[in-house]
Formats: sequence, structure tokens, C-alpha cells
Amino acid sequence: LLSPDAARAAELRAECARGFEGIVLRLWPQLEVVVVRTAHGAERLYRDSLCQTDCQGLPFYCPFYQAAGALLGINLWPLEPAPQFLLCPDWAFCEFLPCLATREPRTVLLDELWEGREYGLVVTAQPGEYRCRTGEVLKVTGFHKQCPVVEPVRRESQTLSVRGESIPEEQFCQSLGRTLRMWPGARLIDYVCVESSLLGDSSGPCAPHYEVFMELQGLRDLSEGQRYRVSRTRALLW
Repeated sequence: LLSPDAARAAELRAECARGFEGIVLRLWPQLEVVVVRTAHGAERLYRDSLCQTDCQGLPFYCPFYQAAGALLGINLWPLEPAPQFLLCPDWAFCEFLPCLATREPRTVLLDELWEGREYGLVVTAQPGEYRCRTGEVLKVTGFHKQCPVVEPVRRESQTLSVRGESIPEEQFCQSLGRTLRMWPGARLIDYVCVESSLLGDSSGPCAPHYEVFMELQGLRDLSEGQRYRVSRTRALLW
């Protein structure tokens, strides 16, 4: 049975009082790596936040790629900043739908993939999962011997579409990140983007539009020029 450890409790209180940057490594100094799952869009924001604060100084490693309940690939390159996975042909039967096809696409197999192109993933694995469209979009980054190496780039269901434009969440996150560079010292903690078709004082001729709510840290008093940029950014995001 576990029993209270007063010395350890005092140590935890002391470390928390010092702040939470790098606290994981201070509490567990023998920890070598943080194992994570694949992250898309806003999920990467949370991973990066952990990397910059609580888990500062620790590498992040995503060892496996899994979709639709099936184990599909393994990460042989732990030092790469973006996880890349070698697809293992005997773990599940995978088919791929080319993205941006000019006509009705047909599925292709592992030996028909092209480097640099994006494909939707179709999996046949466990009983009852026959040609299941996972909603995952993979980019072929290269080949290891004859097996393709892929990078998950987005999920098809994670899109914004107030006028039928279908903006992927990953693209929106990148645009938001570029916007934040106009605000010195600002760090994005979290955000919510909602589609709105309501007319209001702030919508003007742009309705329907998007409304973005952000939680920022480190933002100081803005100059007149920076306030203008904020207002322009809000108009562009809408």
C-alpha cells in the first residue's frame, strides 16, 4: 500500500513555487523522452505549449501511426521535428485516394504513391472495417527502400466552411501563427474559431464571417500602429 511521503510532498510544493517552466524535468530528472500521439491543427498548439513550458528541455517522440483502430506505421526518425512514419505493408491493407484529383479519383496502392503528393487514407483492417475512409490525409515525404514514408498533415473533417470554401484547420493555424508575429511578445495559449452568419456592427459587408477568440500570453501595451494591425487582422480573419 502507498503511504504519504512528507518529504516528497514538500519537494513538490517547493518546485511548484519556482514556476512551471521545465517542472517535469525538475520533478523527474531521469526522464529522457515524452511519448506522444500524432497531432493535427490545434493539437500541435498544445504539444508545442508543453514543449516550451512544463516539458522544456525534453524531446517529444511519436513512435507509431494509428488510424481507424489499426496500427499502420512506425517512426524510425525520432530526431525529426515533424513525425514521419514508415508504412508497414503487412500490418493492414491500405488504399489511397489522391487529393485534388481532376476527375473521380480511384484508389491506388502502396507501390503507386508519388513523393510530394497528398492522399486520403482508406483502411481494411479488423473485421467490420472494410475499405474504411479514415478521414486522414497523408503526405508522401519519401521512401525507405521500397516502402513509402508519410507525414499526417490534416483530417478531412477539421475544416471551416462558412461560404463553402472548406479551409483546413491546419491552414488556419498557420495563418493565425503568422498573424501573431505582428504582436511582439505574444504567445498563443488557445483559440476558438466559429462560423457566424449573423449580421452585426462588426461584420459590415463581410457577413457571413468567422469569429476568432484567442487566449494570449505576454501581450503588452500596444502602440497605435500595432492597434491598427490588430484591427486589420481581425477584419482579414473575418
